Amino acid sequence: MDELVRDVDVADVRAKNVNNEKLDSIYNDINSAKKTIKWLYNCYLVVGGGVVALLLFFAFSAAFVW
Repeated sequence: MDELVRDVDVADVRAKNVNNEKLDSIYNDINSAKKTIKWLYNCYLVVGGGVVALLLFFAFSAAFVW
């Protein structure tokens, strides 16, 4: 109907919609990957901070025992 009334190429419109859906999918995948990387980074910071805290605790406790 659009093709006849508005002189719109329906195949072109469908191709643009498919491309937009693909781009949306790619952006969603990238955002999901960013969230995962941020979560892993925060986990590494927490674990690393805990290890440093334990090392400092044992270092200071050993220094005061002697």
